Amino acid sequence: MLKKFLLPFFLLIFIFVGYLFFNTISDKIPFARQPDGFESSMFGVDSVSAISHLSKFIQFPTISHKPAMRDTAAFGAAIRYIQGAYPATFSRGTLQMVNSYGTMLWIFGENPGLPPLVLLGHIDVVPVDGNLEVWDEPPFSGNVRDGFIYGRGTLDDKGQVIAMLEALESMFASNVQLDRTVIVCFGHDEEIGGDEGGMAFSEILGEQNISPAMVLDEGGVIANQLVPGVDKAVALIGTSEKGYLNLELSVSIEGGHSSMPERETAIDILGNAIRQVTQKGFPFEISDPIHGFMDYLGPEMPFLQKMAFANRRVFSPLIRNTYEKKAASRALVSTTVVPTIIKSGVKDNVVPTFAKANLNLRLLPGWDAERCIEYLNDLIGDERVAVHQSEGSMYSKASNPSPIDSEAFKILVQTISAHFNDVVPAPYLVLAATDARHFESLTPNVYRFMPFRLAPDDLPRIHGNNERLSIESFLEGIGFYQRFIFNFCNVEKD
Repeated sequence: MLKKFLLPFFLLIFIFVGYLFFNTISDKIPFARQPDGFESSMFGVDSVSAISHLSKFIQFPTISHKPAMRDTAAFGAAIRYIQGAYPATFSRGTLQMVNSYGTMLWIFGENPGLPPLVLLGHIDVVPVDGNLEVWDEPPFSGNVRDGFIYGRGTLDDKGQVIAMLEALESMFASNVQLDRTVIVCFGHDEEIGGDEGGMAFSEILGEQNISPAMVLDEGGVIANQLVPGVDKAVALIGTSEKGYLNLELSVSIEGGHSSMPERETAIDILGNAIRQVTQKGFPFEISDPIHGFMDYLGPEMPFLQKMAFANRRVFSPLIRNTYEKKAASRALVSTTVVPTIIKSGVKDNVVPTFAKANLNLRLLPGWDAERCIEYLNDLIGDERVAVHQSEGSMYSKASNPSPIDSEAFKILVQTISAHFNDVVPAPYLVLAATDARHFESLTPNVYRFMPFRLAPDDLPRIHGNNERLSIESFLEGIGFYQRFIFNFCNVEKD
């Protein structure tokens, strides 16, 4: 009797294990590396001139503040500089200035019937916060040291802007003909939301009923030793970006004299609420961009991790435990929330009547302000704590995931794999905000990729101290843009 029961049981286990192994061994990279006909010798790049251009461009302190505080002289000088440094590119196109400092260059192709390629970047940078003495080189010096170009904006995003312009200039100096129109858009307020730059560019295209074949912006990078389990560098292609939301927790109760405090004060209640929020957080979810990430990277991983990614429904708890160990990976699989500002009290001997905290959230696709408020109310479970959207703060939902089976994405992946032959391309969810999100109403093909190699110690430099870009990576990035424009715009050389 026992044998009759155990035989079907073991048979089911055998079938199940076989199913897992079959999925694992049949899990292949979703693309094949193919030659694209591009030769690096087609278009020369003057490396000394390119380095000098980026160095000088860094020296313009185009810091993003509120428009009323903007250093208009710095922005104006920076724009005049790139126009003078890249004469072939700007003479080839039609320049349109948007809201004084947004640069929109229309480079018309031979075939007006083809939808255009939009290349995005931004010339504004974040302020330098803290002691300047901790910088190895002054933040607006553009100094070259030990194979790196130093300065605010080298990584975010002046390095990319100059790499694009160097690629275009070298190609037009070789008298190339573009079959497809290229629209180059450089915003001047990306770091404060992009309303005057990225959003305005999108509105201009929308008014003309232009649906781009692709929009390519910053976002993903070539990650060296940043993806656990993958020995190769990974070219992270952002197919979506997380949303941005600020919520306020507020408590208002009776206060009193500090000599006779109640057992629970407004600060206590708020502290308990914050503790509930930060300890429990938002639920684990694998969004579409991360499914794509796992599809592309799973085959490159050791067998056990490959099995987990190939059978992610079965191994979801294991994947969750792995991803929740580090902040960077945890942010890929959950809406994140963190208190950033706390206010309470007016005097040292007065028990405060109010306490409030700002929570900054980065939203996964599918989450909006209303859903987040409802979730946090249930999580906190205390009617004395009010949860509402912070007034006057930036709010955007996560962008719609762009397809990874489109022809545009295939060209981008093939270009990356051909140019960086030691790199594995993969879809990715961008954790920060970019100007690209303003374009999703115009085309589904909105991607975020900056062709520079970053190591683990480079990540804190973005918006941080000692921002710098490797000269080798910078020159490699110029070559990528040459190749990508060549492939995407059906370039013909005289």
